[in-house]
Amino acid sequence: MDKYDNLYDYLSREDVAELGRSYLEGIFAGDGHEKRVEEYALSIFDALSPSQKVLRNLLSAAARLHDIGHSIDERKHDLHTRTLLKQEQSLKVLPKHLFKSLMVIAGGHRKKIPEELRELPEEYQEDILKLMGILRVADAIDIGRDPALKIVHCHLNHKGSRLSIEFNRNVPIFVIERVAKKGELFETTFGLTLYITP
Repeated sequence: MDKYDNLYDYLSREDVAELGRSYLEGIFAGDGHEKRVEEYALSIFDALSPSQKVLRNLLSAAARLHDIGHSIDERKHDLHTRTLLKQEQSLKVLPKHLFKSLMVIAGGHRKKIPEELRELPEEYQEDILKLMGILRVADAIDIGRDPALKIVHCHLNHKGSRLSIEFNRNVPIFVIERVAKKGELFETTFGLTLYITP
């Protein structure tokens, strides 16, 4: 999918990770939430679109930056994430459409779909909504901030109608409930049912 530029041609993975850490230092006490969310999101992405490296990198960066709004306030931190990204000088190297896509995905990880999505070309919007849906599910999986919880396998059923996510151990019911709640955009945009193996 060549309509996007590769974000990591402009910034290194470490630059993005460091940017996230710089905003969140002392807030989450380095609990690794962003890294776990990135790992969960990429596991899901790879089960669905393994060859789309450019979109994968965009999702990776959005996962690393999605919670920086907590540095302003927990309430509406998704809105604060978008505000901080708009102001972040180190991101000015990104082409405008790539920057706006990153901002929309990272800042759309909660309930609302950012209005800025409509400012992107129409042919981008479906991909951005799909990445936002994946990020919401990945964030929901880490609601318990459990570093021992790992995805071991994601796979589509033979009909291609359900994505099953298997973990290395039993998933607490509150995580399953959170994924069900935050998985609506994912299910709508992909036309799939999500199933968490308890």
